[in-house]
Amino acid sequence: MHTIQAPPGHPGQPAALIAAAFLEQPLTIDAPDPDLTAPVLKAGDHAVHGSGEALRYLASHNAAGSKLYPAELKASIDKWLELGAVLEAAALAWVEPFASKADDEARASSRAAATTALEQLQVDLLDGKKYLVGDSLTLADVAVAAALTPLFESALGRGLQAQLAAVLGWLAGCQALPQFQKGLGTPGLCAAEGEWVEPKKDAGKEGGKKKKGKGGAAPAAAGDASGSTPATPAATEPLDPEKAAKKAAKDAEKAAKMAKFAAKQAAAEAAKAVKPADTAAEDKKAKEKAEAEAKKKADAEEVAALIEAARATPKGAKKELPGAMYKAYHPRAVEAGW
Repeated sequence: MHTIQAPPGHPGQPAALIAAAFLEQPLTIDAPDPDLTAPVLKAGDHAVHGSGEALRYLASHNAAGSKLYPAELKASIDKWLELGAVLEAAALAWVEPFASKADDEARASSRAAATTALEQLQVDLLDGKKYLVGDSLTLADVAVAAALTPLFESALGRGLQAQLAAVLGWLAGCQALPQFQKGLGTPGLCAAEGEWVEPKKDAGKEGGKKKKGKGGAAPAAAGDASGSTPATPAATEPLDPEKAAKKAAKDAEKAAKMAKFAAKQAAAEAAKAVKPADTAAEDKKAKEKAEAEAKKKADAEEVAALIEAARATPKGAKKELPGAMYKAYHPRAVEAGW
């Protein structure tokens, strides 16, 4: 028997529920424990702590787990699980009931890390990929989608949603699956303007009185600055010329950043491919240099020996010419005895 217990509203619990639904693994939800800092998955006497570790355990101890966590793709999936952990940390700093416990420094740090992760995700999904790894859904999709959902519901405003169309398209595809709905319900999108929506100072106290959803998250209050709308891309509203110009400039800047990021990635891959050839050329050049230096040293030693022999000949005596004739004329050797 498997059970999952998590702090109230923690995105790791819906992730475990989604994975269990795909694996057809019965999973009992224990009452939320506010003293916990991360989800705890229990299987008999064994306990696993953390969202990523819980997902890996569920997949690794289930006959159907190879579909969600195939051996040949584990390295790639693990990288996305790490990115999911970054997004989860941002959700815990920006979304209630955890946001009220985070300070400004933690929010700023998690925002910077999550922004980089979102840019990477957007670039990776620009070609219309349906899944993050391989040709079917894996733990990578489960972890990242579960961590992103509360962020898009409460913290990522319409300004940022407009820049992440590829991410929203992929996320909507995940959320439409019945297994995701078992863990997430029917999530919406933050209706607030701007990019990152600051949590209200008293939202943590209010959040304790709200009815919890199936995944453990508290829905946003109607009329709230971070209230949500159905999970479809943000509707476009008429903008005055000044706002439209600012938005166009910001979109262009964002597109340039993404293009720069993609170019940097491509350059890194190209450098890896060229490196073996460059190394071979450098090795050949070093070998030729070593051979030239060895030949130069041998010639110098030969000339030194000839000079020594010439100087050893008594004045007026003929030089001894033992062995074979020299290969070339050596002025220093000949003139040394003059």
